[in-house]
Amino acid sequence: MSQSDRPDSVRRTTPLDSNAPADEQPDRLARARTLNVVNSLLRHDWVYRWQRILEVAGRDEQPATTNRVAALTNLAVQMAQPGTAIADTLPPFV
Repeated sequence: MSQSDRPDSVRRTTPLDSNAPADEQPDRLARARTLNVVNSLLRHDWVYRWQRILEVAGRDEQPATTNRVAALTNLAVQMAQPGTAIADTLPPFV
């Protein structure tokens, strides 16, 4: 089991033929790619670290920070179109 909360973040393979499982599941691979992009937008941008620094320092966010988070969220929403399995696995948006 993966330590991530994303079910496809780790792909199990066999030592002899590591590409076969992915090649045989193109839909799952496409879903995993999309989830990787969406999660990168929602978790791994520098703005989230900056928000934490401001929070610890007791400072207010600047409008540029809020705007960037909104833009990243909008991009993530576009990547995970409503009604898809990907959208169903994402955390709720603002």
